[in-house]
Amino acid sequence: NSSSNSKPTNDDDDEESIALAIKLSLNQTTQEENDFLLAKALQESEQEEARARRST
Repeated sequence: NSSSNSKPTNDDDDEESIALAIKLSLNQTTQEENDFLLAKALQESEQEEARARRST
């Protein structure tokens, strides 16, 4: 049965294009998320520094 032989590659292609679509849709939001996470990380590191300064 030749159709079963070609199926895995089709599935792989589908998974690749799905993964690509997910990546692309993620990329649209990542800029906002990066800004948010960056601000959050900055805030946390500032708090860490303040805590470290207090403890010394």
